[in-house]
Amino acid sequence: MPRTLEQRQAEAERLLRQGCSALAQGQRQRAYELLQRAAMLNPHDEALWLALAQVVERTEDRRVCWENVLAINPHNAQAREELERSIFYPPIDADTASAPVPRPRQSFGQALRRAALWRAWLAAGLATLLALAALLAWLALR
Repeated sequence: MPRTLEQRQAEAERLLRQGCSALAQGQRQRAYELLQRAAMLNPHDEALWLALAQVVERTEDRRVCWENVLAINPHNAQAREELERSIFYPPIDADTASAPVPRPRQSFGQALRRAALWRAWLAAGLATLLALAALLAWLALR
């Protein structure tokens, strides 16, 4: 087990290279094991988290990888795009993939028109109440 920071970083770099090589050869499980060990030695390596994001299977694990990349380098566009994609477009499992997509009950335009009608109705009701209150106040003062 490497003891100094330089030794840990060198070992993590070696494991990263081996993990990327295993991934290139199609050995995903081996790549995952190597990259996971490298992450334990040097959790502040941006390239390591980018590589690990390619081998993890679960979306939640991938999100953690992208979040770690952004914690190290907030300007990493790839990590930001992938994280946004994973949040806004969650994965579809096999059961829901074949199910028909339900149609929205109303379009956005219909919702806006309905809201405009609601506001107009509310304003008319409020104006009627104010007129009635004014009439009652006038009658009370008479």
